[in-house]
Amino acid sequence: MATWIALAVVFLSVSQSVSSSLKPPAVKPVRRFVARAGLPPSYAGPWLARRLYGDESAAAATCAVLILAALGTGLAVPELRHENAWAATIVAAYLLGRAAGAVIPVVRATASRQDGSPRVARPFLPSVDDYVPPAAGWGAAAAGLLPVAALGVLLAFAGTGRVDTAEADWPVLVLLAAAGPVIAAGTALLAGRFIAAPRPAAAPYEFAADDAVRAYRLRALLAASTALCALAAAIVGVLATETVSGAMVIQNPAAVLLMGGTFAAALAYIAAAVAIDLAGPGRRYRDRLWPQGFPAGPAPSPADGGTSGSTGGGTGGTGGTGGGAR
Repeated sequence: MATWIALAVVFLSVSQSVSSSLKPPAVKPVRRFVARAGLPPSYAGPWLARRLYGDESAAAATCAVLILAALGTGLAVPELRHENAWAATIVAAYLLGRAAGAVIPVVRATASRQDGSPRVARPFLPSVDDYVPPAAGWGAAAAGLLPVAALGVLLAFAGTGRVDTAEADWPVLVLLAAAGPVIAAGTALLAGRFIAAPRPAAAPYEFAADDAVRAYRLRALLAASTALCALAAAIVGVLATETVSGAMVIQNPAAVLLMGGTFAAALAYIAAAVAIDLAGPGRRYRDRLWPQGFPAGPAPSPADGGTSGSTGGGTGGTGGTGGGAR
């Protein structure tokens, strides 16, 4: 059995186990999220477990589809069945699935509609900067220029004899280069709509927990955007490298720049895709939206044997209940 087949099975198991570990009641994973978010321990309840599981199951399903597609392709093509290099495709499929899975919950939230039931709201609409540092948004925007820069290197050496532009697949190169700015602009638009989307919170503590989830999802969205742009840049680099002229690659500056840029873009893709899973809610949303402290959590059920709601400061900042929660 080729190594990449075993690798595909491992990644499938990992993606599904991460999702199933959050299936309600999922006490330990939810408590870990609450601790990372700095929320009171009593927030780790079924409502938050259902919210996290719904989001993670979408990512797991996306990973499974892409890994199975890569697995099926490898098994269907005889030349690939015993080609261990196909393992890189399996890894890329898993990372791409995590990136796409980070986008799906955000898109789903922006498409949701208010059901008319009472919701907790605050008297102002937060901005993306209230959840993630501006530098994170700038970084994701800058990543959108990576495919353009990769294509620019190829164009800079056109006509110098260092590259054979006649061998370039220009429609594909232009499409991939344009994908970077489109992804970056779409991410900024999607993040703004995500912040303005209806809030599924019927109690103040659910509202605070929703802020933590939104901070987490926004960080993952920006990391996913960076990963996708870096992937597009790496593909542009690979295609552009095929146009390099001459046998002495080390003496060709075009080859050095294109190969080095492709390697750097591939590393950026891996790092950003891994960061999706490592991203937490951070402290910014707490400092900007809940400086007075979090509202009291739900009273424990008799089976919990607890005494009261929660730690975590006052109850201000939500502005009561009402429609159109923000």
